[in-house]
Amino acid sequence: MSTLICRTALSSSFIISRLQLNSPKLIVQQIKLQSTTTNNNDALNSTNKFNMVSFYSTDNKKESSNKEGGESLEKKLLGITSARAINPFNIYLKEKYKSTIESNPKATQKEVFAILGNSWRSLTFDEKLKYLETANENRRQKKADLEKFYSSISEEQASTLRKSLKTKRSERRKEMNEYRKKREKRNLKRPKHAPSAFILYTKTLDRGEAGIQDFIKGASMKWKALAVQDKQKFIDEAKALSEEYKKKLAEWETQMVSQGRVDLVRLKFRNSLENKLTKKKSDAQRKLTKGRQKLRLKKLRAQARQADRLRKKREKVAKAKEAAKKKLVKAEVAKTKKLVELASKLKLHVIKKSVDGGEKKAKRAAKKNKAKESSDESSDDENVKKQV
Repeated sequence: MSTLICRTALSSSFIISRLQLNSPKLIVQQIKLQSTTTNNNDALNSTNKFNMVSFYSTDNKKESSNKEGGESLEKKLLGITSARAINPFNIYLKEKYKSTIESNPKATQKEVFAILGNSWRSLTFDEKLKYLETANENRRQKKADLEKFYSSISEEQASTLRKSLKTKRSERRKEMNEYRKKREKRNLKRPKHAPSAFILYTKTLDRGEAGIQDFIKGASMKWKALAVQDKQKFIDEAKALSEEYKKKLAEWETQMVSQGRVDLVRLKFRNSLENKLTKKKSDAQRKLTKGRQKLRLKKLRAQARQADRLRKKREKVAKAKEAAKKKLVKAEVAKTKKLVELASKLKLHVIKKSVDGGEKKAKRAAKKNKAKESSDESSDDENVKKQV
């Protein structure tokens, strides 16, 4: 289901702001106009000219919706939804398209629609009113037909029908999105495909008054009969153009990606771009991991060096402590030795002194005894003398 915005200012009693059109919204029959002229350009214009017979095949749809034999409910519903135009501009378009084509025979279909759009915008409200009333009447009739149709079928059939139409509309929406993407690519100046060697060869041929199918058929027979060396220049030129096209397309797609339009880029290019980005991310992650490992290794080495310095410092302190301890022990031993020597010397001195004292005492005693004996002898002598 597509949405068409009607920007026409309407009265308070009749306002259309959003109009829903069910697919198929236009039933266009494109018929090539036959040309009787012998001019080449007129022939080309006649083959490329398309005529729109009808936007809505009302009579055909009405007849098909009224037929009961062999038609599915889906076809009947589509006949009801597409039988009447509910957009005022579409009604105006259906009415004026044929006369516009006749008055502008050399205009393309795009130019014809532009002319009709400008003429619709230039109409006054009173001139648009009849189309608005027709659209309103068609809308009411369509609503009544739909109510009548849904009342004639069961709820199960109605739900199945809605699901089927919903699926078809989603498919139609996808097709329209793809078409819009192609049109947007064309508007954004996407590089055109490089022509093949055969197309380059056909450009050198004179078409004359031949139809396109006859011309392509004859060109194909000539191309097959052409010598290999004659074909080679067209093949080389097509190859060069193909390389140039690939280069320009890659540049264009890169530009679209930089603008955030990834949806317009080929899936192959998108995948390669994603692979490149993934590779860049993995490389950056690898570099980051490698840097982190280096930093960690550097930290570990610094920690090892610091631990080594601390160990050496501890060993040095331990050695200094041990040396001081040894020195202290040595000093204690020397002191003890000196004390022992001093004690031994003192002991010897005491012993010697005591010995000397004993000797002196003995001498004094001997001296006393001798003096006593001498005194005794002298006293005896005196006694003897006295006696004598």
